[in-house]
Amino acid sequence: MFITNGRGQAHGEGGFTLIEVVTCLVIMSLLIIMVLPDVRHAYARVVTRQYIDQLTLNLYSAASYAKARAVPVKVVLNASRGTYQMYFFRPGVAKEEKVPPGYSLFYSFTDGTFAFTAQGHITKAGRITLLDPDMHTTTLTLYMAGGRFIIE
Repeated sequence: MFITNGRGQAHGEGGFTLIEVVTCLVIMSLLIIMVLPDVRHAYARVVTRQYIDQLTLNLYSAASYAKARAVPVKVVLNASRGTYQMYFFRPGVAKEEKVPPGYSLFYSFTDGTFAFTAQGHITKAGRITLLDPDMHTTTLTLYMAGGRFIIE
């Protein structure tokens, strides 16, 4: 036999009160608000690192391709479109990569172009800078040292 309250429910079988539910939602909302900026910054760092790693890989691959095939490879950086293209000096062969949305691409190369010679050497030293939406910059420095193409 159950003892019932005035509403026909058994004693101890009631649900949460409205005050308890609202309090729980407020606490959870505050926790989410405190954690959200950290998650957004972490995501921006991951996107930046991924893009920089891909750009670095593409540049080393272009230098290797030029040396292995003994043909020049032209790289064109386009800040206004937020892209870079690699031309492999074969008809119809080009690779284009876009900068992630909200990011900006800057460079120190005159007219935004440089090339890898048939020996895999870069024709101009310079810098490529990526500006993320939080205004943090990541810079790659490209140059030749000891007969090798280097990215720092």
